[in-house]
Amino acid sequence: NYYRLLIGFLFLFLFLDPNLKGIVGGINPDLFRNTIITYLAVNIVIGIATLFISVNFLARTAPAFVVLIGDIIALTLLMSASGGVTSGLATSCSSPWRLPAAWYVAGSRRYSRPLPSF
Repeated sequence: NYYRLLIGFLFLFLFLDPNLKGIVGGINPDLFRNTIITYLAVNIVIGIATLFISVNFLARTAPAFVVLIGDIIALTLLMSASGGVTSGLATSCSSPWRLPAAWYVAGSRRYSRPLPSF
């Protein structure tokens, strides 16, 4: 749950920073804002609920499946609001070590610098 909260707050701060406008949520800012606030609120509630719910309930498949489906829906909406697959948002969510590469791609698209060939 900490990873989902970290990703949620990171995207919220990227969205709210005036120097980084357009990196996330550039295509549909209202959808991005509403989705990220809902995503954070749900993950905060889930984090608090895990303190009070028994371990046996959390070990079942159904709660994990519901959280997984919610993550997929939320991250798809965030990615769509940011410009789709080419925005680099999907890459940054898949693994934390790819985040700097995604920011480089997003920044290069923003400032129209050509990407280096590998």
